[in-house]
Amino acid sequence: MDFAFAIDPEACVNLPGLRTSSARAAIDGSTLTVDFGELFHSEIALSAVSDAREIPDPRPETYLAMGVSAAVSTLGYDTVTVAGSYQGLVEIDFSQDVAARVRPPGDTPNSDAGEGNGAITFRHLVLSLQDPGSFLDALGRRNQGSPETAARAVSAQ
Repeated sequence: MDFAFAIDPEACVNLPGLRTSSARAAIDGSTLTVDFGELFHSEIALSAVSDAREIPDPRPETYLAMGVSAAVSTLGYDTVTVAGSYQGLVEIDFSQDVAARVRPPGDTPNSDAGEGNGAITFRHLVLSLQDPGSFLDALGRRNQGSPETAARAVSAQ
């Protein structure tokens, strides 16, 4: 099952080449695959998912960079966000470190100057999805912003 990212038109200004058709989260068998154009790719075993829930728009306490960002202190330094909107935010927690490939905007696979195809690991992933409810249902987890998430965000401040 494929789930489209929520991407605001304004977000695409800073994300050249990103198309909604190349930004998706997919649940297939025992794997969650997340692609955000050429900026982010991860294949994660569903058995590594420990919890998942919708989260509210975190502004004004936390502003998310549109695209791929990490080390947002209010969300936790082991959190990666892959977002094109503040709508439809879902946070996924993992029971172990999971990996992804990232590429800075404007970098190309053969770029001499850029980081190119960098590998990262994380324990929490925030996505902006068009239909977060169906995504959570497909994961088998339907939780609306748990108190633990709110407490973690407040304690990280």
